[in-house]
Amino acid sequence: MTSSSPTTPRLAFALTGLLLPAMVLCQSAEPAPPFSETIEVREVELLFDISPLPRFESIGKKGIEDFAAFEAGAKYDLLELEESSASDWVHVLYFDTALAGPAARAAAAMALAGRATTLTAGGRVEIVVADPRPRLLTATAHPEMLERALSELAAHARNEAEDAGATPAAVSIEIRARQLDRLVVELAGRGGGGPRALWLAVDGWPLSPEQLERWGRDKRDGVALEPAIRGLAGAGRALAGYGWVTYPIAIRAEREEPSPRESERRMQVSSGGAGDERTTVPVFTVSGAKNPPGASTEAQLATLTDFSLAPIADLARTTSGALIGHETRLRSAMSELVRRRRATYRGPRPAPGSLLPIEIRWRGGDGRVLPATRFLRASTPPEVSVARLRALLAGGAAPVAAGITLNEPRVATLVAARDLCFSGEADELPTRVSIAREKKDGSVELHVGEVRTLVKEGGRLCTGLSLPFSADETSIAWIAENLDTEIWTGAVEKAP
Repeated sequence: MTSSSPTTPRLAFALTGLLLPAMVLCQSAEPAPPFSETIEVREVELLFDISPLPRFESIGKKGIEDFAAFEAGAKYDLLELEESSASDWVHVLYFDTALAGPAARAAAAMALAGRATTLTAGGRVEIVVADPRPRLLTATAHPEMLERALSELAAHARNEAEDAGATPAAVSIEIRARQLDRLVVELAGRGGGGPRALWLAVDGWPLSPEQLERWGRDKRDGVALEPAIRGLAGAGRALAGYGWVTYPIAIRAEREEPSPRESERRMQVSSGGAGDERTTVPVFTVSGAKNPPGASTEAQLATLTDFSLAPIADLARTTSGALIGHETRLRSAMSELVRRRRATYRGPRPAPGSLLPIEIRWRGGDGRVLPATRFLRASTPPEVSVARLRALLAGGAAPVAAGITLNEPRVATLVAARDLCFSGEADELPTRVSIAREKKDGSVELHVGEVRTLVKEGGRLCTGLSLPFSADETSIAWIAENLDTEIWTGAVEKAP
């Protein structure tokens, strides 16, 4: 009996080892549960300019397979590619009394009046005047009405220039930046979608040589820009994200002295060995020789070399627009704009509240990047939140959003938390709450909140909002944004 006892456990172990594979086989024969994954895909429409392509090298290489979109570094093939036309575009003509003086506004208005037929081909043109708050002056689809409204605007600006005299009052950079915030808030409130162009009358920004040098260095090195022009960079990114192709217009006045005749332009004067001078005037032009620049080229060159307009030109490039310095350039820019290609691709839906870099490349040739908006938004980007905060501190008003409510303090103290609630049928909602604190010395401390997904509890989508003041603060601005519907609201709290 005792000799058998040690063998029993060994036998049981062996049986277990034999039965285990059989059990595994029986389990594997059962069908696996179905696997499912949901990936949200959205279609993106993008407009780009093919005019920079080399004329001969691009022959036969402008089909849909010759271009690709790159969103945040990821490549996407195009699904559709077609030409746009003048009838596809909506235009906003923007005249801000702080961004452009009377002479600049008058010149821009008259230049745009000459293009009234092209502008109204899309069915609606808006003239917006900001002085300082933006307001709609005219909305029309009739070229005659648009031309008349622009002519009246130009006449009013000329009268304003005469009243101001030869030396109009200078406008500070801080005021110009404030008006750019109002511009961004105004256009962001229109949403996005479809071909749209912004024609913006401008003057140069009064930057010192040191500020210009810092601006170029900071932009090149990718560090934070100084406050004086930080809003300018943010405005360009925001306008690009909402699809506004922006054309700043800084028309130069014609020079009073008469332009020399073509023969005088080509006149050559040389000195002989005895000190005599010889004047040569060619009587014919060799085939292929380039003509000297005309008045339009000189005006555009003067605009592009005006360093005070350099930051404005950078804003235009961010949106795939261009700085306009002459009526001839305005005509060519408008002609190129309305012939842009419209491309469509599909990509995964990005996280809301972000701004993504975007490019269109010519993969049928040398892979060059073609003019197109440089950024693509997913819901409301942070740059718009910053503009809203600054606009509120400057005296602006937030819209009354029926879907966002701020309850009264639970306790009557200065630092009492309040419930900020959002309406919605879904159980989860992406939101963002941002705050700006204004100091007694005039500086502003901005804090754009992280995107937070609220989960419904007790049938409500709420979060806490607490606004304690420090001793050196005069006011606090806050905004709350629903990143699903893009509605927002906010207010300014004054220090007790």
